[in-house]
Amino acid sequence: MKKEVREGYKMTELGEIPSGWDIVDLKEVLNLLKDGTHNPPNRVETGVVMLSAENIFNSKVNFGLNEKFISYDDYYKMHNNYEIEKGDILMTIVGTIGRTAIVECDYKFTVQRSVAILRSNEKINNYYLEKFLSSNICNKQLIKRSNSTAQAGLYLGELGKIKIILPSTKEQKKIAEILSTVDEQIENTEKLIQKNQELKKGLMQQLLTKGIGHTEFKKTELGEIPKAWEIKKIEEICEILDSKRVPLNGKQRLKMQGDIPYYGANAIVDYINDYIFDDELILIAEDGGNFGEFREKPIAFYVKGKCWVNNHAHVLKAIECENSKWIFYNLVHKDITEIVQGGTRAKLNQKDLRNIKIPFPNLDEQEKIALILSAIDKKIEQYKYKKEKLEELKKGLMKQLLNGNIRVI
Repeated sequence: MKKEVREGYKMTELGEIPSGWDIVDLKEVLNLLKDGTHNPPNRVETGVVMLSAENIFNSKVNFGLNEKFISYDDYYKMHNNYEIEKGDILMTIVGTIGRTAIVECDYKFTVQRSVAILRSNEKINNYYLEKFLSSNICNKQLIKRSNSTAQAGLYLGELGKIKIILPSTKEQKKIAEILSTVDEQIENTEKLIQKNQELKKGLMQQLLTKGIGHTEFKKTELGEIPKAWEIKKIEEICEILDSKRVPLNGKQRLKMQGDIPYYGANAIVDYINDYIFDDELILIAEDGGNFGEFREKPIAFYVKGKCWVNNHAHVLKAIECENSKWIFYNLVHKDITEIVQGGTRAKLNQKDLRNIKIPFPNLDEQEKIALILSAIDKKIEQYKYKKEKLEELKKGLMKQLLNGNIRVI
């Protein structure tokens, strides 16, 4: 049965859109469509920055990440008839296809073959175009037109055939403004997350080694700590509950879908309808953990309440006279690379886990320090939740605005 089209709308290959809007090929709204060099010149110590697809993410051109440089002579040979300009759109076209960013700087740089350069003409607002190119409407087309080799790629000829929904320039501008406002809120929230994570990192370095209000310190195998503190092994302060773990395969979990977290080496793997534990626990990876990336990624997790744990994470329960969060904060970014065994899937065996040492103040100080760090964790989680909701809002707005389901004029 043919779908009835609403009054004031028309049916197109991209679905129902307002009658006054058009569908055009991407190449029709561009003055420039190029990709980066296919034969990168020799690298030099300093010169002109050459970026690749890995520098295009989060709708930004990210300088300072694995930057490579070419000479000015090579740059001018490559760009003898055009240069990347402020306002151009960059799109990744090799590997992860479709990440986009608008060039906001006005200094010279170039790109490799993995990045396409798009310059809009007078028919389209470049900010609207960037939003459209990052939408699901466009992404589906990019996937269809890319090759299916081990490393996906998209030729410029195919990119130029991507269909674009084209409102009036006035409405394009308004749509871009609305989405850019949400993007700005997302970016500001991300900055708050990063600011608080840096604050937490600094406080952890201070509080977990110097404590609160101490003036006398002693040198130990773990470094300088307050004179009143002790050093204890995990086996002295925790009960190890590994024998209670039960691994479940994907088919088993599929039959047990629910809202109780199922943990593996690196946090929650799935949600199921049953539990093994209902307690305050510390989980630390047994194998497959982030041991080599301990500074940036956690190797331990604090859990409270019902959960199921598989055999890729050790399960620790603090004895009654110790604070679980103090133990967790001492383990979460601890360097244990010297004691984990194996290569590609390093393993922390239970014997070595039992012998891990951490500094210990009295219970009152443990609780005070844990409270300070927990307060920052709570704030970070609140900002992360806000960012998640803003991203959901943006996704919903894009779906409604880019096809004209919601009009803004």
